[in-house]
Amino acid sequence: MSRLPYPNYHTLHAKSFPTLNIIKLLFHSAATVDHWTALGNAQFKHLSLADRDRELVIMLTTAKFQSTYEWTHHVPVAGVTRAQQYALAASSKQFSYFIYGKHSPEAGFNPRDLALLTFVETII
Repeated sequence: MSRLPYPNYHTLHAKSFPTLNIIKLLFHSAATVDHWTALGNAQFKHLSLADRDRELVIMLTTAKFQSTYEWTHHVPVAGVTRAQQYALAASSKQFSYFIYGKHSPEAGFNPRDLALLTFVETII
């Protein structure tokens, strides 16, 4: 028997949607829910990045910090091609991948994408 009761998070969604692990985690840490929600609101409601640009930033940072969990959740919704996924993944293995133009032109990033990726990589 567990020391802490298991939360009933199965009632959150219809049975057709799986409950994300982050939601399960938050059920065990009620004190962090407000902070996590505020961060999510800031990222998804109050930024002026277009959806695809936001996903490019997420994909690059998850690659650089080797956050496999986040990467796998964002690949289906990122709106990037397979070649672009490979280029973003390759950036995790090379320093200044976009800054010094080490990416492959076959990835098909447009100049705006490259400016954004270079900016984010510079910050990282």
